[in-house]
Amino acid sequence: MKFTDEEKQAIISLESKAGKLTPQQVLEAARDEGSPLHRFFEWDDSAAAESFRIEQARDLIKKVKVVIQYEETEIKLPRYMRDIEMESDEQGYINVSKIKQKSVGDTLVNELGGAVALLKRAYAFSIAKTDQLPAGVDEEIETLIQMTNDIINKL
Repeated sequence: MKFTDEEKQAIISLESKAGKLTPQQVLEAARDEGSPLHRFFEWDDSAAAESFRIEQARDLIKKVKVVIQYEETEIKLPRYMRDIEMESDEQGYINVSKIKQKSVGDTLVNELGGAVALLKRAYAFSIAKTDQLPAGVDEEIETLIQMTNDIINKL
């Protein structure tokens, strides 16, 4: 679903003077059928309840961790990761110990791609707030992005 400028402005208009916003405010504004935000919500209570339960199931799956001992370091990671062999519009997870050898590199690329996306977001923030951060933070984040992209390219 494309997100229009009108929809963006409808959300921005809900901000407090301090720039704060809550999901409850957005939901309340969207209840009105004339709201530009109305279409983004499931208003059939039965379908919404099922969707919420699916989200709760995702949260439960994410809570299951596996502990790996590497030399003297204990590493906790999710037992289940998104199954990259599934279609992009399908939901599903796979036990990390069952990831096929041919998919290990692809899975790592997928995870590192997510890290790059987060680093780019942090970089954009650091650029916007350069005057409020220690000198060079933005360059260091940019270096992390490049280093992570270099690893992805090796894979």
